[in-house]
Amino acid sequence: MMHFIRPDAFFLLIVALPLIASVWWLNLKLRQRDLKRYGEERLVGRFSEPLRKVTEGLVLAAWLFASALAITALAGPVTPATPAKVQEGSLQVVVLADVSKSMAAEDYRDSMPPVNGVAPDMVPGPYGTRLDMVKLVILKDLMPALQGNEIGICVYMGNGFDLVT
Repeated sequence: MMHFIRPDAFFLLIVALPLIASVWWLNLKLRQRDLKRYGEERLVGRFSEPLRKVTEGLVLAAWLFASALAITALAGPVTPATPAKVQEGSLQVVVLADVSKSMAAEDYRDSMPPVNGVAPDMVPGPYGTRLDMVKLVILKDLMPALQGNEIGICVYMGNGFDLVT
């Protein structure tokens, strides 16, 4: 189901479409007046295209349609992301995770899932750290999409160092 980030942008349609139609109408009337003023009607008709209602109507419709599309784009249409799946055995994924002290900051407490029915803001102790979010993304997003593929986790802290010599 599609939704819009800024649905209030559609109020621009109320202003923009009548304004565009008014400018088009004024332009049409000025061109008609100028064609009559230019010279002999027989000569003008011989050397220039006459203004046709069908053509002018199509131009107006194109301007209105393009404006409506631009305003729709401005409203920010969004569709929910469908889960991604890759072919089994086709990938080797390495997750690089920072495990430095800065990853202990609880920036994601409000976005974390409840623990045993307890709301994230009521969970005692550290919860919702940056490292917790890394683990949650790996478990909830990467692992289901990568079933049947290889995944490795590499951690680093500071400048990094070899764990195995």
